Amino acid sequence: SCASLQEDIRISTPKDEEMLVVASIEEKVIELDAQSMQGTMIKATAEQLLKEIKLKLEDKNISAAVQANLLALQGRVNLLINRKSSADLDYQNSQNIYKGEIQGIILGYRLGKIQDLDKIALPKNQKAYVLLEKALKSYTEENYIQSVAYFDEAFITLPDFYKKNYTPLRNKAWSLRGISTTTTKESAELLKQDSLTLGDMIQYIQQEGNLLYKYLGNFKLSEKEKLQKLKTAGLFYSVNSWTDVNNLTPSTPLTRILAARFLWNLYNDRRGTISASPKYAKAFMQTGSPIPDLPLNSPDFDAVIGCVEREILELPDGVHFQPDENIHPMELKAGLEKIGK
Repeated sequence: SCASLQEDIRISTPKDEEMLVVASIEEKVIELDAQSMQGTMIKATAEQLLKEIKLKLEDKNISAAVQANLLALQGRVNLLINRKSSADLDYQNSQNIYKGEIQGIILGYRLGKIQDLDKIALPKNQKAYVLLEKALKSYTEENYIQSVAYFDEAFITLPDFYKKNYTPLRNKAWSLRGISTTTTKESAELLKQDSLTLGDMIQYIQQEGNLLYKYLGNFKLSEKEKLQKLKTAGLFYSVNSWTDVNNLTPSTPLTRILAARFLWNLYNDRRGTISASPKYAKAFMQTGSPIPDLPLNSPDFDAVIGCVEREILELPDGVHFQPDENIHPMELKAGLEKIGK
């Protein structure tokens, strides 16, 4: 009847509203969690969210399940800002009200109170939350290939905001998948960075092989002395026209154009070919540059075309070279491996 339908609506609406409140808080917690994993979380944002959750918990009309959920989410935020004792209390309070709620289980796992998530009986629609925790754990353990697999599987059924917030971490895991168990700890740390300096590059190459032995030998040299020797050897000179290398220091950011110049010179020097011969610029004189952001009159035109043609470097979007962007350490690693073959 019409009256019973109205009654159903009256009863169900608050419950739906409650779920929307929880979903809104959960999304903010997930955003913080992903930022925390990437080292970009702002503590003040977490403090603000705790105030918001406290306000929701003061509502005496919320159901026990929602109260337990909010307490667990509050505990996760407290844990993110290193308030473990508060997170412990949130966990206990959440469990006392309602056991088996997924956010409570995740908080318990992160607090070390639950050792193995696979042993927890969960409904099928909540298995993805466990996969996500496995993805994050694999990431911190530097098992990047496994991490990507868990992320991709978890994203299929988790709410969209999980994918939105954790995708940068998933993509970073994908880019770092080439770090092998033989990579030295120092090199692995460099490869995890978003960018490198010239000093970092020289340090990395020396740690991982003998590509620079010809120029630097076994001498104990300062960063500045190493760079000077590589400059003297011609590894930083442009192929197509003169460029001033005096302004290059160990702290100079390693841009993509600078990496192309160095790698192209290194590639040719190892093979006894003359990189100083600008053959590509001549070849494209009539048709113009095939790369939109690489003008034909660029001092490093040949270096870029040569590196791309031999797959020492790539076009990040398949079209542009992005010369002034910093090169990703993993792309540099791949290029050096090609040269070393």
